[in-house]
Amino acid sequence: MGIDTTSTFSPDIGELLEEAYERAGLEMRSGYDMRTARRSMNLLLLEWQNKGINLWTVDEASESVDTDALAPISLVKGTSTYNIAANTIGLLDVIIRTNWGNVSTQNDFLMSRISEPTYATIPNKLNEGQPIQYYFDR
Repeated sequence: MGIDTTSTFSPDIGELLEEAYERAGLEMRSGYDMRTARRSMNLLLLEWQNKGINLWTVDEASESVDTDALAPISLVKGTSTYNIAANTIGLLDVIIRTNWGNVSTQNDFLMSRISEPTYATIPNKLNEGQPIQYYFDR
């Protein structure tokens, strides 16, 4: 007989607010307390959204080489466009790693993101070489 080690924790808003009041050493006494706490929570979530990236929505996109290591998406000489998952909203950090697999000689280079107007001003987009910047077209 196996042991189930999975549990689900999904408290409703009332339980969250009661817990917050208890942690603050207070007691929720009226419906007004619940309304103002709910409004405060909504304002806090809006503030977090307006500040930018929600860490609970960030995923790492990479190809798994084996069970112990992750490799960057492999770049192919002469290929200037790569498809990324349709649900990708943006790229936070893009790193080029040279000499993958050889720990003593590998180097990481951080690429910088450029805007669409900047990308449009590049006269020859077919030039080959070490990439140092990228344009993400949603």
